Amino acid sequence: MVDFLEKFPILIDYLLAGESHSAIDQPCSCAATRPGALRKILCFDCSYFEPCCSDCFLESHRNCPTHWAHRWNGQFFDKVDISELGYVFTFSHAHGAQRCPNGDYGDKKPLNFILVDTNGVHQTKAVFCACANHGKPEDRFTELLHCRIFPATVARPETGFTFGLLEDFHLQTLTSKKSPYDYIAAIRRKTCNAGPDLHKVPNPYVQFLRVQRVFRAVTAIKRGGQVHGIDRFFLNRPPGSVVVPCFVCPEPGFNVPDHYWIDIHEDFIHLVQLALMLDGHFGLQRFGKVDDPDDVSLLKGKGLFPLDELYNEYVRDVVANEEEASHKSSCSNFNAVEMQNRLKFRGCVISGVIAVECGRHCIFLSMVDLQKGERFSNADYALMMALRRFMSSSLDRVKFFKRFITTYDVACQFEVHFGERIFKSFPDLAPIVDLINFLVPKMHLDGHKDKCKYRFALNYFQGAGRTHGEGIEQSWAESKQSGGSTRQMNHGHRHDTIIDFHNFSRDSVSPFGFQFYRPCQARTATVGRFRVETTRRRGKRCGPGPL
Repeated sequence: MVDFLEKFPILIDYLLAGESHSAIDQPCSCAATRPGALRKILCFDCSYFEPCCSDCFLESHRNCPTHWAHRWNGQFFDKVDISELGYVFTFSHAHGAQRCPNGDYGDKKPLNFILVDTNGVHQTKAVFCACANHGKPEDRFTELLHCRIFPATVARPETGFTFGLLEDFHLQTLTSKKSPYDYIAAIRRKTCNAGPDLHKVPNPYVQFLRVQRVFRAVTAIKRGGQVHGIDRFFLNRPPGSVVVPCFVCPEPGFNVPDHYWIDIHEDFIHLVQLALMLDGHFGLQRFGKVDDPDDVSLLKGKGLFPLDELYNEYVRDVVANEEEASHKSSCSNFNAVEMQNRLKFRGCVISGVIAVECGRHCIFLSMVDLQKGERFSNADYALMMALRRFMSSSLDRVKFFKRFITTYDVACQFEVHFGERIFKSFPDLAPIVDLINFLVPKMHLDGHKDKCKYRFALNYFQGAGRTHGEGIEQSWAESKQSGGSTRQMNHGHRHDTIIDFHNFSRDSVSPFGFQFYRPCQARTATVGRFRVETTRRRGKRCGPGPL
């Protein structure tokens, strides 16, 4: 910092250089053809832009409707919209930056269009294409999309948001959990940061709240491969799903040939087992409020949450009738479930969520809402929903896994009547109950009795390797930052937002392709080498140990 401190005078000089320019009020380069044209307009959105007259500014910014014109008023640069210089933008499929020959550009005909970009809120003049097949009011929606502007309404839009703005907000809210309200407040401040004049800037918050939801939903559908018919290639995955799967965990028909699943030595059973993490989180609550009946989820049943119709029926018939006594812990040192039944959920219709993640790579597989604390029946639904992602119309695909390792904070209590609950509520998945092994994450294991520390320890389970089972806690630390805004949302809006956060926002996903491509590519070859080695080690059983 000392080096920068010495450069403070130079830095201040360059900051002040933007407040004026030596060429201001000098004749413009077009003065030969435009007598009296003076350099009064400057653009700070362009690089190396020299001051010019208003006519030259319009000619050079024909394709830049969102650049601000900084006009010299004799004392300072006054930031104005480009339309105040006479600019009229044409929304068109075919004319590019040129005017539509059939458009009406009279003084009273251009539309006062509010265009929101990353550099502010623009009140610009616009004309829609009036050519044949493009002059109807219902064509405005597609005309704007062609210009990479997302209309705020479908019928007769008068407000639009650039794709660049929506992409910028999407990335910022995924990384910092910034709310739409704060983001639009900052965009308005970019337009005018002077307090007395801020009220003159239009506030497109209501329109933005709707548009960003739609944009995030269609982005999830695009990234999920649904627009390219990805379901044709992954028949064992849920149809229409937008959830980014774990590409590294073993999956039949994808990264491990089917015959490897049939013939593999028990020493290498960890190659055909699935590790899962189950845990509840009470930072994603939802307050009781008057719901908008039209506010439905745009990713209904396609994301991490189940269909409302199915889950609500399960909650009414199973969760609501679950006896409190079934949660009384016999593990005196760890009473997590009982500790959650407190008054801290007052005013909440949703007390939190419970989710399932892949145990090795922290990729979310399923998630359900909690109604009153953390009940075992809620956990059952989340776990069974995660397992269904590996089956198509039968259990054949799931049965390819020789074993499931599932870590849960209260596994010692959860497994007691697990089989009975599954046989009663999920009879189609009952045949795989015996394949599920419940263990306790390593950090949480210290809170259990000595008996649990041996029986449910990952270190003493053959094939668990160095799995710790605490990865989902890291995900909760990230997602908890969004709880302040999601708890105030309507039901559908909250689900869509949580799906988006957990489907793409985690740090483990950003380097996903680079981090997991190589092990995924090498998995088939690795299993093949282990099969060869297994034939050489017949009779040489591995001794007991954490591996």
